[in-house]
Amino acid sequence: MSTTKLVTTLVIALILGFAGGFVSQLVMDDGSDLSNLSSKVDAINEQVGDLRSESSSFATTDALEDLRSQIEGLSADGGSTGSSSSDFDLSKLESDFNSLKSEVEELKSQDTSASGSGGSLKIGYVNANEAFTVFTDAVSEERSQVQTLEEEMLSLREQAIQGEITVEEYQQAIDIKQAEVLKAQLDINLSMVDKMIESTGFSNYADRLRELRNQFDPVIEELENTLTDLKNNSASPEEVSNLLSQVNNQYTQLDDLLTNLIESKIAQVTNNLADAGSYDMVFREANVLLAQNQSSIDNLTDQAKEELRKEIA
Repeated sequence: MSTTKLVTTLVIALILGFAGGFVSQLVMDDGSDLSNLSSKVDAINEQVGDLRSESSSFATTDALEDLRSQIEGLSADGGSTGSSSSDFDLSKLESDFNSLKSEVEELKSQDTSASGSGGSLKIGYVNANEAFTVFTDAVSEERSQVQTLEEEMLSLREQAIQGEITVEEYQQAIDIKQAEVLKAQLDINLSMVDKMIESTGFSNYADRLRELRNQFDPVIEELENTLTDLKNNSASPEEVSNLLSQVNNQYTQLDDLLTNLIESKIAQVTNNLADAGSYDMVFREANVLLAQNQSSIDNLTDQAKEELRKEIA
């Protein structure tokens, strides 16, 4: 049971206590006290005024409203003339309170049942960064090529610092390496696009991905021509700089698009796991989960990775 319902149960129990006293007072006092009883019931009604909005299955406020109406009617008919309280329908009043008492006991029983049957939330998490490695692993060969080229660039810088090559030689060599790195990075993303086109998990995007792939063919061709000119020392530095800047912008846009597409697929797979496992909440550990109790939170990362491998296969 939720905290709100538990509070509601306590309020109803208090009502029973108050109301029991009212019944006793009603039997003992004369009609002149009925007006006071009516005002007290009104005050209680104000305390439970939000009960209807909490649950339409609760009949508590209806019972109180009926009781209040009866008391007001009695007060109007006999309170001013000193009529005896024996004219009031006590059997109906007792029936209302007995019904109210039964409902409170039922609510208490439901609360005990929920607590005893493990009513806590079922929670899991997926490490989104680790799940992302399914896709980077799929293009590991292309990624290793970029790493090799970046190491060669560091080596060139070290040679220039040590004076083993001239500034002109360093500049020409580093321009070539930068163009090669950019081409290798494009190869990583285009290889991923090719895998998505052929996979079942991205079949809905296949046509658009194929169109996008074709748009990059001229870009790769121009980059390769520039690399040839650089190696022949026939390229203009300004032209090379402009071309590399344009290609880098296109690479960044493609990389962002693929990243968003992969993150959407991770979210989709996670939602499927949550539904299949009847989880109430599944967190993205990298950005949300700061601490965890291993006994109460399930790690769904491995399951997510397994499903993602099927999506990209």
